[in-house]
Amino acid sequence: VKRNNAETFNGNRYSNKISRDQFHRVDSLLTDSVSLARVTIMNDLVAKAGNAVVSCERIYAADARITAILSFNVLDGSAEDFGRGGQRALIAESQAEKLFGSIQVSGKDVWIISPNDDSVAVTVAAVFKDFPSNSHESLGFFISFHDESVRSLGFNHEETALYGRTHALSIGALEQRLKTNDDRFSYTLQPLTEIYFGTRVVGEESVHGDEYSVLILTCVTALLLVLALSNYVILTTLSLPYRAKELAIKKLAGTSHWHLVRNFLGESLLIVSVSFVVGLVLLIATAEFTRPLLEIDVRQLVIGWNAKFVLICISTVVVITLAPLLLMPKFVGASPTGLLGSARISFPRIKRVLTIVQLGVSMLVLVFSMVMKRQINYSLVKEPGRNHDQIVYLDFPADLTQEGLGRLREGWRSFHPNIIDVLATSHLPHSITSKEINSPFYTVSVDRMFTTFFDLNMVRGNWFGPNSTRNSIIVNERGSREVGEPQSVLGVVDDISAQFNQPQKPLKFQIADTKEYNYLFIRILEVDIRRTVNFLSETFGHTKIHFLNPRFERWLQYQGRLNRVSNLLAIIGTVLSCLAIYGLSLSLVQEKTKQLAVHKIYGANVINITLMLAKHFGKEVLVAVALFGPVAYMLVTELLRHFAYATSFRWYDAVIPVAFSVGMVVGLSLVQSLGLNMRSLVLALKR
Repeated sequence: VKRNNAETFNGNRYSNKISRDQFHRVDSLLTDSVSLARVTIMNDLVAKAGNAVVSCERIYAADARITAILSFNVLDGSAEDFGRGGQRALIAESQAEKLFGSIQVSGKDVWIISPNDDSVAVTVAAVFKDFPSNSHESLGFFISFHDESVRSLGFNHEETALYGRTHALSIGALEQRLKTNDDRFSYTLQPLTEIYFGTRVVGEESVHGDEYSVLILTCVTALLLVLALSNYVILTTLSLPYRAKELAIKKLAGTSHWHLVRNFLGESLLIVSVSFVVGLVLLIATAEFTRPLLEIDVRQLVIGWNAKFVLICISTVVVITLAPLLLMPKFVGASPTGLLGSARISFPRIKRVLTIVQLGVSMLVLVFSMVMKRQINYSLVKEPGRNHDQIVYLDFPADLTQEGLGRLREGWRSFHPNIIDVLATSHLPHSITSKEINSPFYTVSVDRMFTTFFDLNMVRGNWFGPNSTRNSIIVNERGSREVGEPQSVLGVVDDISAQFNQPQKPLKFQIADTKEYNYLFIRILEVDIRRTVNFLSETFGHTKIHFLNPRFERWLQYQGRLNRVSNLLAIIGTVLSCLAIYGLSLSLVQEKTKQLAVHKIYGANVINITLMLAKHFGKEVLVAVALFGPVAYMLVTELLRHFAYATSFRWYDAVIPVAFSVGMVVGLSLVQSLGLNMRSLVLALKR
């Protein structure tokens, strides 16, 4: 992977496009430790065999050494034939079935056709078993890397990706060999296992995830599980003191300790099993809602009984079933006299610890949810290698003039810091379809800032000047071979198709007036990009804004899903917190019924009772804040430290969860106080 180290560079610094000279240099430096192969990913090609025509998502032009790098499970033919000269191909069994209806096709010919109708004939050397469907690349079709073949199909053969395989040295030791005296560029090796969650690289086709968002979500989910588990344990604890007489009678009747434990285990298993079935039913019932949110078919996951899913379910059921049994020995081991005595076994210390844990975990869940939501709302987490700017486009406004376009370009630079440049063209640069009749050329109308906007170099000649007319044209390198460069051609510009990994087409560029422009392009910074996009949409009358890079748009959608998931987890955490504190307040009222009844007899009102209950919880709230506050701060700070462009821990991240917990305690205490007015104080005193 090549990294651009120039301080003035504005864009994605990482690229897998390595020049031919650098390939030979790297190959010579690592020849004793790494087997290297050049690979060019070619999109939008068609494969034809007989009457069968197949659109190929990707075809890889690769050196013969690719067979020593990737593990091909050959089903027909020989992978060694791929390197024996000529135009050869390695195709996956699924591609062979589409093209020939069989996998016994070694030695047969396939035509590869580009959108420009250029074609290359290749002979099938071998058919291999399909790679896993969840691979980050669609490795289904390889052809021999020959300069003429790659150039004929419209792709650049001078810059390629490098794939390698090594067993000899560590990555760090190999990278030491790649160091150069050129400070402008540096080269690193990216392990295959790190591609998905690693640096986003220009030219790489994998769809990247965000390991830190996944880590945060995992932490929040674990906290929710702890909260739910402690809630279940404390609810079980509340019911045990009221079963003391039942246990005493069973012990007097001769029931053994093991039999009592087995009964408790059966009851816990029954409750957990019923809850588990209810949970599965809810998952299946809400599958339509969760599929767009999680991009997982929960219904198929449940019905199909995926092995990992089954293991997680069994482990969860076992843990939750056994958790409340930790309190059973004190009851099971007590004598009948102790169970029937006036001193009730009520586990005050355990309940206090669980109260602190539940309050602390509730606040942790809220802190994590708020910080994660704010972090995800930053347009794109600025980790090394990710883009610094993006290009968006919209339909060219009908009332925008050439002078207005110039004022727009200069005006936005002055008052909107996130907008870098503006451009108008007749076609999208990655989807040019304006082919001239009886000509190989495609014509594109552009304004004079085209080369600056897309950072293109003039190969020879000059770009349009102030005196250029519509009769003046500029061609790309591919077009220079077609036009013969007559007097009307002002110059030759770089091929723009390589920026979008598209086949190169012979292009003619011409200056036009605004009537011929169809699209307005705007280069914007990724900082707070959602707000910038909304601003642009509102500025142009709520027009739909599109991204030129669809992968980045999918990334933003991925972040949106993370936002919704974090909100959902926050809601679940809030509900669990309410249920937990409600159970604790109910336990407290039951334990202090006589005390509260006496207070009411002596004139205590609802507010007095509420304050008494809230005061009891106040100690636990303070202890929970003291114990879990530093933990929350350290965990969140450590997670945010991994983001180069990150939010910070703010004062309200601590205040809001504490205020929520206090408000919930006071509210539930008020509910319990009001409930006491409905109860008979005489019965309460008799208990």
